[in-house]
Amino acid sequence: MRVCAQCRYTLHPDDFSSNQWRKGNAARCMDCVYTGASFPCQHCGREFASHSNLVHHMQTHQPKTFRCPLCNEQRFGNGANVAQHVESGYCSGCIGKENARSAIYNFMRSNGSTQQFFNQQLLENGSYGSHSVPETPYACPQCFRPFRNISQLMQHQAASHPGPSQLQLRM
Repeated sequence: MRVCAQCRYTLHPDDFSSNQWRKGNAARCMDCVYTGASFPCQHCGREFASHSNLVHHMQTHQPKTFRCPLCNEQRFGNGANVAQHVESGYCSGCIGKENARSAIYNFMRSNGSTQQFFNQQLLENGSYGSHSVPETPYACPQCFRPFRNISQLMQHQAASHPGPSQLQLRM
């Protein structure tokens, strides 16, 4: 995390160009550097250089109505955030990243309605027969992009392919 020298927001490294990042404390975020097109947030007035940055920011304004089925915490704005919480290994109901990743993978494998979200190349060459979780077990059924974690796939689908074909986990 770093504070932008111009707008003073504390931002993620992805919000800075590599050139600006190298400037250290004098770095300006991409929103401040590219002041051309402006995409304002209707909730808080903050402006963004790209529509995708605005869409990403809008998640902060979502109501936190999703609950983790393992630890029962209700502090998530969507199902992808719940999956990310479990996958992080910090969920008290499923401690450890690999343990959590394996539990989600096994849940997905046992659920017939989720088969379309598995990486079809791995299905075809038999890589799903092993007991360990493959490196990229999931894939987007629309564009076939592979993903390591189910939360990444869910976030990708929400941003790139919104609609009824999105993965919805029901644990």
